[in-house]
Amino acid sequence: MSTTLSPSTKADLIWKACAACFVPALIWINSLSNDLAVLKARLEAAENSLDSAAAEIKSLNKTTTANAATLASISKTLERIDKRIEDTRADIRVLNTRLLSGGVK
Repeated sequence: MSTTLSPSTKADLIWKACAACFVPALIWINSLSNDLAVLKARLEAAENSLDSAAAEIKSLNKTTTANAATLASISKTLERIDKRIEDTRADIRVLNTRLLSGGVK
C-alpha cells in the first residue's frame, strides 16, 4: 500500500511542517526581544543612577575639601585664642604676685 502525494500536497505538508516550527520560533524570538528591551531599560536606569551617584560623590568631595579647609582655619584660630588666653593668665599671675608682694613695680 503506497500512497503517492501530488507535488502540491507535498509542498503543502512541507509548508505546514515549517509553519509548525516557524511560528513558535517567532513567538520565542519576540519574547526574547521583549526581554532584551526590558533589560536595556533597566541597564539605562542603572547607568543613570550611577551617573547621578557619581555626581553626588564629586559634590560631596568638594564640600568635604571645603569643610576641611574651614576646620583647619578654625583650628588655627582656636590655637591663637588658646595662646592668648595662656599669655593673659601668665600676665595675671605676674600681676597677682606683684600685688601680693607689696605693689606693682
